[in-house]
Amino acid sequence: METLAGKVVEASEAGEAINIGRLAFGTTLSLLSDTMFSVDLIDPKSTIIQELKEHAGTILELVGKPNVSDFFPLLETFDLQGIRQTLKDMFIGGTCATTTTVEWAMAEVLRNPGIMAKAKQELAKTIGLGRRTIQEKDILPLPYLQSVLKETMRLHPTAPLLLTHRALIDVQVCGYTIPEHTPVIVNA
Repeated sequence: METLAGKVVEASEAGEAINIGRLAFGTTLSLLSDTMFSVDLIDPKSTIIQELKEHAGTILELVGKPNVSDFFPLLETFDLQGIRQTLKDMFIGGTCATTTTVEWAMAEVLRNPGIMAKAKQELAKTIGLGRRTIQEKDILPLPYLQSVLKETMRLHPTAPLLLTHRALIDVQVCGYTIPEHTPVIVNA
């Protein structure tokens, strides 16, 4: 995260524009590779980050599509399309979801100066602006910033189709009968 913050400060001081999506993607990918393999797979200066980001976005789009086993629960254990692999989920989901959320949060905050001012005020009051890098322990006392991120994720979900529910009993919804144990796909 310090690399990300350092790049933002560096670009700001030089008066240069930054691609926050590319920067967030590279940082997230580096954090994940450090966590999983104890190796930084991506050099922050590398041009490969944008290419990886584009491929990861394509894969995330494919992962977001319904899996055959979502419609035929008996096939769930077989994962016929290979959509639910642990390592892929961590890399693609972790990098794309984080990157997309950061990009949307930045866009929303820039479009709403009042929200930005309130978030800055909370940061200044809690940790002091420009004094140090925000750490994980700083997140809990930042409820407004947490709310901004949650609202960003609500407005701009990275995976809009969620298979999270099954009908517990036969039920009628808007004139349709949903039989017991039927998976229900919710459009976030």
